[in-house]
Amino acid sequence: MPSLIPLAMSPTGSRIDFGAHLGGAITGLLAGLALLRAWPRGDAIPRFAGVAKAVSCVGVALALLCFVLVGVHYPAWAREAASESVSFEQFLIPNEDLPRTTHDGVARASDLAMRFPRDPRAQLFQAIDRSNNGDLQGAEQALRRALSERDILRVHFPQRRLETDLRALLGEVLVREGRRDDAVQAVRPSCSAGDGGTVPPVLSVLGLCESR
Repeated sequence: MPSLIPLAMSPTGSRIDFGAHLGGAITGLLAGLALLRAWPRGDAIPRFAGVAKAVSCVGVALALLCFVLVGVHYPAWAREAASESVSFEQFLIPNEDLPRTTHDGVARASDLAMRFPRDPRAQLFQAIDRSNNGDLQGAEQALRRALSERDILRVHFPQRRLETDLRALLGEVLVREGRRDDAVQAVRPSCSAGDGGTVPPVLSVLGLCESR
């Protein structure tokens, strides 16, 4: 029961692994049922004490091994994460300079793309601006540049919403160019990026994911 308390008491946005707590509750229930079947009512302790001791020893040994592996590899992991964050941060639009609305971003698209060419958001604003002005080829180039920054998208935009928006606009641009097959290929990686593996609404409107 204590493992279920966070499910009811913690807000969804907190740093609680709900899956882990639910898994603990289910595991505890199954362990209790197994004990009920294996523990004779007249005995002071359940049967298979030797097996329980062996399993416990193996569990402790594995836990110690995990601690050792973390201790050995953590410094390298920390350096890698820090280097990624620092090296990419310099290419991104600073928070104080980040447009607050899409309209503002499009109005400043040329300046942002020139100053922060590796920021996918700057390229997205540039693509919207070019698309609005009928420069479909220029819009496509900007979107493909943004999508080529895979490491930046992975590290700084892991929720994939930005990538989905980029692919949706690229699909729309390609359709307007009469290249529907290319559009289907362009949006395919994001067709299951919605909640529960569903098609995101921004892609559902285009109807390109149905062609998978």
